[in-house]
Amino acid sequence: MYQSDERARPAAETTDPHLECVDRELEAIWIERCVSPRCQSDRLRDALSVSCPYSIAGTEREFHLRFTYCEDCGLGFVNPRPSADVLAAFYRSDYPYHGSARRAFGYGRIKLRIASWRHRHIVSGGLGGAVLGWAASAIEKTCGRDVSYSLGVPLALSGDATMLDFGCGNGAWLIGMRRVGYSRLYGFALDNTAGRLSCLQSLGITVLSAEDVLRAASETFDVVRLEHVFEHLLDPSRTLREIMQLLRPGGWLVMTMPSIYPWLPIDKLKNLPALPHLQLPIHLTHHSIRSLSDFVLHEGYEIRGLKLITQYRYLTIAAMRPAAL
Repeated sequence: MYQSDERARPAAETTDPHLECVDRELEAIWIERCVSPRCQSDRLRDALSVSCPYSIAGTEREFHLRFTYCEDCGLGFVNPRPSADVLAAFYRSDYPYHGSARRAFGYGRIKLRIASWRHRHIVSGGLGGAVLGWAASAIEKTCGRDVSYSLGVPLALSGDATMLDFGCGNGAWLIGMRRVGYSRLYGFALDNTAGRLSCLQSLGITVLSAEDVLRAASETFDVVRLEHVFEHLLDPSRTLREIMQLLRPGGWLVMTMPSIYPWLPIDKLKNLPALPHLQLPIHLTHHSIRSLSDFVLHEGYEIRGLKLITQYRYLTIAAMRPAAL
C-alpha cells in the first residue's frame, strides 16, 4: 500500500480512480495509485519530499511535493499533481528551451548521415537498410554513443515527409531539418515561446498554435516528435490519443525523455548530489522502460524500438500508428 509520513491531506471527492483528493489551497491533486494506465498499483513509496517556491500575480508561495515511486512498474512522478497555473509559474524566461530559435542545430553532417543509416531499416526494412543499420551501429559502439529515435527516425524518412515537432522549444531542430533538405515542417510550442519563433516563418516552417493543432485534419503527419516534452505533460495519455489522430496510418511517434534509472536505487535518492537535475516539479514523470511502454501501448501504438541511451541514460522510443485502427 501507499506509504507516506507527510501531513494529513484534505478530503475531497474525485472520479479519477488514481486520485485520492484535491488540495483546494494548492490546486493540486494527490495521487493514491500509479498514474500508468496499465499499472495502477497502490505499491507507491515516497522517495523525496521538497518545497519549491514560486510566484503567481506577485504573491510568493511554496509548492510542497513528494517524488513518488511505483514499486511495480518503476515510474517516478511528482505528487501531488500541480494545476496548470501552478506548473506554469515554474517556467522562467531563462529555461534552456526558451532561447533563440537561431541557435545552432548542434549536429555535424556526418552524425546526421550515421543517424539516418542507423534507422533506415526500422523505417523501410529490406536488406540494404539492415546492412546500413549494422554499419552505423558498429560506428556508434566504437564511439561509445547512441543516436535517439527522435533524431534518427525522422532523418530516415523521405524528403517529402510531413513532420510535427510537438513542443518545439526554440525551434532549433526544425531549423536544422530545414537546412538538411526537409521542407514540410511544422512546430507547436507548448508554452508562451510561440511569439519568439517568428524567424521560422522566413524559412518556410509553419508554427502552429494550440487552436491550429486542434483544427488540424486527421492523418496529416508522417512523424510527430516529442524531444524532452513527455515528462512535462499534465495529461500524457490524452496527448498520445490526440497525436494518434494527427498521424497518418503507419506514421511515427518518436520521443526522448529523462528516465528513472539515474536515480536508482530509489531509497538512496535523497542523498544524491545531483538532485537539481530531477527538475522538480516541471519534470512530472521519470519513466522506466516498462512504464513508458505501458503508456504508449495502452493508446494503441505499435512499439518498434525502445532503448536507454548509454551516455545520458535517457529513454528513447519509436512507435507507429497501426496501418488499420
